Amino acid sequence: MMKYVELQPSNQVNEIVHRFWMFQVEASEELHSPFLHETLPESHVSLVLIRQPYFVGVRLLGPHTHKFQQHIHPPSVYLGIRFLPWISFDPPFYDPVDLVNQTADVPESVSRHFGDLLEAPASISQELLESRVKRLLEVHQPKQDRLVKYICLELNEGRPIGEIVEELPHSIRVIQKRFKQVTGISMRSFVGNLRQRRLWEERIHQDASWTESILKYDFYDQAHFIRDFQKKMQRSHQDFSQYLASMEISLAAD
Repeated sequence: MMKYVELQPSNQVNEIVHRFWMFQVEASEELHSPFLHETLPESHVSLVLIRQPYFVGVRLLGPHTHKFQQHIHPPSVYLGIRFLPWISFDPPFYDPVDLVNQTADVPESVSRHFGDLLEAPASISQELLESRVKRLLEVHQPKQDRLVKYICLELNEGRPIGEIVEELPHSIRVIQKRFKQVTGISMRSFVGNLRQRRLWEERIHQDASWTESILKYDFYDQAHFIRDFQKKMQRSHQDFSQYLASMEISLAAD
């Protein structure tokens, strides 16, 4: 069985954390050997606690402009802390630009706060996980980029990039450079990731038609959506839909 769960952070850490998430794969007759797991592109950096048969540790998962894929060895658990995209840390323990479409090790100053949780990550309470996040923040002070935060929040509301940029007292080149330095990806990639995610969330939660979902999330038509999806995922949307249907999924609402 495969299970994916997202949880909203409490007020204690919600200015730093976007979501907590867990992907759990239990060994079974159907899932007894390594298989290729693939996910949609993602605009956030995640700190991930990993327990696999052949690896136990803490890794960073960077923002992705195309699919993320990894071979999974059942039984495995991945417990993630997904940071808000406008957050950085002092002293820094990752550079989002270097992490784009990559995974990486974390420094000891970060991993030591979570090492004892790797024994059974699937049974960790949210309260305990948040306590470790707060302990981490005592060493690596979080900082917010207010300009990038404003842009991200406005893009989340569906406002066009050009409309947002026009009202800001900076040149487009300055805004583009700053946004990418902070998030690791361009505003265009951020919007593309956002609309794909929201479309697929709707497919999971509601029984809307493909046409309704495609038009709702600003694709011109079905052909436009198919081209965009295949470019990012190198597979058909029908095939990916069947893969998602094989999981138990619970998503937190934005």
